[in-house]
Amino acid sequence: MHAAGPCALTLYLLEYGDGYFAENPDAQLALVDFVRGNRTPVPQVSVSGEVNGLAPFEVEFSSAGTTDAYGDRLAYAWDSDADGVVDSRVQNPTFTYEENGVYEATLKVPDQTGPGRTGRSAAASVRITVGNTAPVVEFVTPVDGRTSPSSTGWPSRSRSPTTRRSTARGSR
Repeated sequence: MHAAGPCALTLYLLEYGDGYFAENPDAQLALVDFVRGNRTPVPQVSVSGEVNGLAPFEVEFSSAGTTDAYGDRLAYAWDSDADGVVDSRVQNPTFTYEENGVYEATLKVPDQTGPGRTGRSAAASVRITVGNTAPVVEFVTPVDGRTSPSSTGWPSRSRSPTTRRSTARGSR
């Protein structure tokens, strides 16, 4: 058999074990994945710290956990501001966002293949928001076992939750 380039085969194998359609610890559904040639690297992207802040906003990216099944040497290409231009080729770069906006920072990882294998690449990304910070949510619980809003000093409403105020004139 002759194949030009990578070839993939996925096979599901259902094993009944030593009994049919009964609870059996020997029964299983197995997945067999066969790939001839080179496998695609698996990129991982993370950020040290926050993913949102005010400009100028400095972000430290990390590629920790990025792997290649064959252990091929990997190259790193970071497009931090989603303009299609590689901003860094180091594993863990730092980038400063000068303008407000929402950016999709992408890491593309091609492997440096050995003889007889075809180069493959994959990408992963993280969303960075500049010019807006995430709200800080604080849960306030009643003091001294108090449960009603009026007993805690919270503002109370003069109308019940079921009362509706209509702004339209005329009858409905």
